[in-house]
Amino acid sequence: MLKTLLLAFPVFVTFFWSLTLQIGQCPRSPQSFLGKFMSVAFVVYASHFLFFAPLHTFYIAIDPLYQYASLMVYPMFHIYIRLLTIDRRFSFRKHIIYLVAPTTLFILYTIGVIWMDKTSYEELIFNDGQPITLAGLYQRTVILFIKLVFLVQVVFTVWKNFSLLKTYGNKAGQYYSDIEHSRINKATLLNITMLVVACASFILRCLGRDFFTHELTGITIASVVFSTTLFAIGLLGFHQEVINPLFEKADIRPSKKTTNAKTHALEEQLTQALEKKIYLNPSLTIRDLAAAIGSNRTYLSNYINSAHKTSFCGYINRYRVKELEAILKEQPQLSLETLADLAGFGCIDSLKRAVRNETGMAFNDWRKQLQVHPKE
Repeated sequence: MLKTLLLAFPVFVTFFWSLTLQIGQCPRSPQSFLGKFMSVAFVVYASHFLFFAPLHTFYIAIDPLYQYASLMVYPMFHIYIRLLTIDRRFSFRKHIIYLVAPTTLFILYTIGVIWMDKTSYEELIFNDGQPITLAGLYQRTVILFIKLVFLVQVVFTVWKNFSLLKTYGNKAGQYYSDIEHSRINKATLLNITMLVVACASFILRCLGRDFFTHELTGITIASVVFSTTLFAIGLLGFHQEVINPLFEKADIRPSKKTTNAKTHALEEQLTQALEKKIYLNPSLTIRDLAAAIGSNRTYLSNYINSAHKTSFCGYINRYRVKELEAILKEQPQLSLETLADLAGFGCIDSLKRAVRNETGMAFNDWRKQLQVHPKE
């Protein structure tokens, strides 16, 4: 009974999130696509359930589908991260490149299933039988390629996803005044959680199914790891709000012939807007600031980058750090939460990061320095 429950937990988790993430969502949205990822994961863990239960008669009927689903999991998660960062929506034409290898190996594996006789096929699947026929040798070769491709997928997905999130973070800094508000950290946490799943999957692949056939401890560890991490991925994905600056319609680029008078006027407009402490809005974006001064978002971004040698986020945080300094000199006893709120930061982490970037000092050290010279 305990073994059955342990095997069923990941099945229930993936089934729950498969439905929750897709119901009422746009079919091409990142959240809906994560639901499709969970559907594929459901097939994988339902297959594990049938294999270890053991319900071999049922498992043998879906074994090719299991092989296909196991090869689709990581490409689909990579596509999901792309939908969060650089792609507007899922496009079969655009994303098919990530699905070619799984589909090809599925076809080759299915050919082997048809080619082999039933007894040899079952011996290969359930007892890791050695090939004594050409069909058996062919199928073991395909299985070897499946394992190699799976390993490559794990490494590629985790590495490429972190690369995409880093690129997105840099782009977000040109649009958001608070990187925390861009929700990049949640997406990064999603990928870290998937890294845990990847490591666990790789270890289990190396150990092989035989290790878990009669080992309840191994099944318990695997069930806990996969159930908790998959639930975390579903929960994070459910709350992940995609506000990607790359998806914003770009403003028309201004002429390269920008006069000194225009740049001077723009600087004055910026100064006037910031004197009104518009930066105290933690969710301020460059589009908001451009609208406040009657400028062009793209033009304003380029101007800040060239004239002030920083991103929009860095530019706004300079003012927030100055505001924070003034508050600390007057009310040094305030809590971090209050300081972050009063100075326009979205959270304490944003406050600490901005202080370090602006002063080169940790917040506590900087705060002590202000207390030594409070009126300077």
